[in-house]
Amino acid sequence: MSKKAKKAKKEAKKQAKKEKREVKKKDSIVKKKKKKWYSLIAPKEFSNIEIGETLASEDKEVLGRKICISLGVVTRQLRKNNVKVSFIVNNVKEGKATTELIGYNLVPTYVKRSVRKGKSKIDDSLILKTKDDVEVVVKPFAVTRNKVTKSVLNQIRMDMRKELKELFAKEKFDDIISKVIKTDIQRGLKNKLKKIYPLSIVEIRFLKRK
Repeated sequence: MSKKAKKAKKEAKKQAKKEKREVKKKDSIVKKKKKKWYSLIAPKEFSNIEIGETLASEDKEVLGRKICISLGVVTRQLRKNNVKVSFIVNNVKEGKATTELIGYNLVPTYVKRSVRKGKSKIDDSLILKTKDDVEVVVKPFAVTRNKVTKSVLNQIRMDMRKELKELFAKEKFDDIISKVIKTDIQRGLKNKLKKIYPLSIVEIRFLKRK
């Protein structure tokens, strides 16, 4: 075989290998792009209803994904659209991604509307530990019926901290966030704090597991 023929044969083999690599590369890209929809399922507190869908190519990509959605959408109660709830995917099976509740927060416009002229606002931010050793960031706020002195505001803030710290130490995280959604904790705080001064609002504007 002549040198020219050998060179041509070598070039042909080289080109064939290159084309083979390109085909494998394209197949790999196609496989990576193949994704499917997973149903996002709310926890039992919300009757395990479907709260949305997420796109992924495999189960492990869905695990740990976080979802933030209006509480009004989850409960089908429009009056609760001023609250956002956060979930995290904790299990995936047969195209369904189950979630657990990890956060709660009031929309900023609602908080802003709550504070009017002639009233005083008490804001706070705490990191508390629950009975099951979960660290939680909690931001309560309260609004008085009339303008009050700093000493009254400080007394309300201190008592609010004390009540929340004691409550969190006695309850598990799941129970706490469930009670916040039902506004049980907010009502309990208001009943105790109004003994210091009449309050128009007591809310938890933010609560999330660290």
